[in-house]
Amino acid sequence: MLDTSTLEENIQDIIVDICKTLYFHGYREVPVGAIMRLIGVENTTATQHDQEYFRLDAEFEALLDADELAEYNDLLDDSMPPGTIMH
Repeated sequence: MLDTSTLEENIQDIIVDICKTLYFHGYREVPVGAIMRLIGVENTTATQHDQEYFRLDAEFEALLDADELAEYNDLLDDSMPPGTIMH
Protein backbone atom coordinates (compact mmCIF):
# COMPACT_ATOMS: atom_id res chain seq x y z
CA MET A 1 0.00 0.00 0.00
CA LEU A 2 1.18 3.52 -0.81
CA ASP A 3 2.28 5.65 2.15
CA THR A 4 0.50 8.96 1.53
CA SER A 5 2.62 10.92 4.00
CA THR A 6 5.80 9.91 2.16
CA LEU A 7 4.18 10.75 -1.18
CA GLU A 8 3.15 14.17 0.11
CA GLU A 9 6.67 14.83 1.44
CA ASN A 10 8.20 13.82 -1.89
CA ILE A 11 5.83 16.08 -3.82
CA GLN A 12 6.58 18.98 -1.45
CA ASP A 13 10.32 18.39 -1.97
CA ILE A 14 9.84 18.42 -5.75
CA ILE A 15 7.86 21.66 -5.59
CA VAL A 16 10.52 23.31 -3.42
CA ASP A 17 13.26 22.13 -5.81
CA ILE A 18 11.38 23.58 -8.79
CA CYS A 19 10.91 26.87 -6.92
CA LYS A 20 14.61 26.93 -5.95
CA THR A 21 15.60 26.52 -9.57
CA LEU A 22 13.29 29.33 -10.62
CA TYR A 23 14.48 31.51 -7.73
CA PHE A 24 18.13 31.03 -8.70
CA HIS A 25 17.21 32.08 -12.24
CA GLY A 26 15.70 35.33 -11.01
CA TYR A 27 12.02 34.48 -10.67
CA ARG A 28 10.28 35.87 -7.59
CA GLU A 29 6.78 34.62 -8.38
CA VAL A 30 5.85 31.14 -9.57
CA PRO A 31 2.52 30.33 -11.25
CA VAL A 32 0.72 27.62 -9.28
CA GLY A 33 -0.95 26.12 -12.37
CA ALA A 34 2.42 25.62 -14.07
CA ILE A 35 3.86 23.89 -11.00
CA MET A 36 0.82 21.64 -10.87
CA ARG A 37 1.36 20.61 -14.49
CA LEU A 38 5.03 19.83 -13.78
CA ILE A 39 4.08 17.40 -11.03
CA GLY A 40 1.49 15.66 -13.19
CA VAL A 41 -1.82 17.36 -12.40
CA GLU A 42 -4.29 17.27 -15.28
CA ASN A 43 -4.35 20.43 -17.39
CA THR A 44 -8.07 20.98 -16.77
CA THR A 45 -7.45 21.11 -13.01
CA ALA A 46 -4.22 23.13 -13.23
CA THR A 47 -5.89 25.72 -15.46
CA GLN A 48 -8.12 26.68 -12.53
CA HIS A 49 -4.97 27.90 -10.72
CA ASP A 50 -3.22 29.76 -13.53
CA GLN A 51 -3.92 33.13 -11.91
CA GLU A 52 -2.46 32.11 -8.54
CA TYR A 53 1.22 32.61 -7.68
CA PHE A 54 3.72 31.50 -5.03
CA ARG A 55 5.85 34.44 -3.92
CA LEU A 56 9.51 33.55 -3.54
CA ASP A 57 10.19 36.08 -0.81
CA ALA A 58 12.00 36.14 2.55
CA GLU A 59 9.77 33.34 3.84
CA PHE A 60 10.85 31.16 0.91
CA GLU A 61 14.50 32.15 1.39
CA ALA A 62 14.25 30.81 4.95
CA LEU A 63 13.68 27.35 3.42
CA LEU A 64 16.91 27.55 1.46
CA ASP A 65 20.10 26.01 2.74
CA ALA A 66 22.72 28.62 3.74
CA ASP A 67 25.26 26.99 1.39
CA GLU A 68 22.81 27.25 -1.52
CA LEU A 69 22.26 30.94 -0.83
CA ALA A 70 25.99 31.57 -0.51
CA GLU A 71 26.65 29.81 -3.82
CA TYR A 72 23.90 31.83 -5.48
CA ASN A 73 25.26 35.10 -4.09
CA ASP A 74 28.75 34.17 -5.31
CA LEU A 75 27.35 33.81 -8.82
CA LEU A 76 25.94 37.33 -8.57
CA ASP A 77 29.28 38.75 -7.43
CA ASP A 78 30.34 41.53 -9.81
CA SER A 79 34.03 41.26 -8.94
CA MET A 80 34.87 38.98 -11.87
CA PRO A 81 36.91 40.70 -14.53
CA PRO A 82 35.13 41.45 -17.81
CA GLY A 83 35.45 38.64 -20.32
CA THR A 84 35.72 35.92 -17.67
CA ILE A 85 34.26 32.65 -18.98
CA MET A 86 32.26 30.61 -16.49
CA HIS A 87 31.89 26.90 -17.18
